[in-house]
Amino acid sequence: MSESKNSQFGGAGANQDFKTLSDQQKKERMDYLWRKARRYTNKLRFQARLQKMAESNLKEMMIDDINEDANEEVQQAESNQGKLKWYLIDKERTPCKVWDFVITLIIMYNLFVTPFILVFAD
Repeated sequence: MSESKNSQFGGAGANQDFKTLSDQQKKERMDYLWRKARRYTNKLRFQARLQKMAESNLKEMMIDDINEDANEEVQQAESNQGKLKWYLIDKERTPCKVWDFVITLIIMYNLFVTPFILVFAD
């Protein structure tokens, strides 16, 4: 289709009543409108695809930042592990874990034995 026909449909002739057009003009008008609709749809699809890619990239960047922060915390904890003051207790060391286990056993013993002692005093 030539440029003059395209300009006719977008210009002053666009407001012309569809019923007054000839069959050829109706067909050209419909073709023009369908092409315009396809261009618009393709544009929307492209924008949606770009937005989806941007969101995906943002999620990946956020995950990378979280992983980097976690790695920094692990490295910081490892570097600080030997630098504890003498009066601080390290929960990850063996004596602390043994102490927690012993206290747990004593509490469980008290949960079972104390009611029997109170009920059956004799």
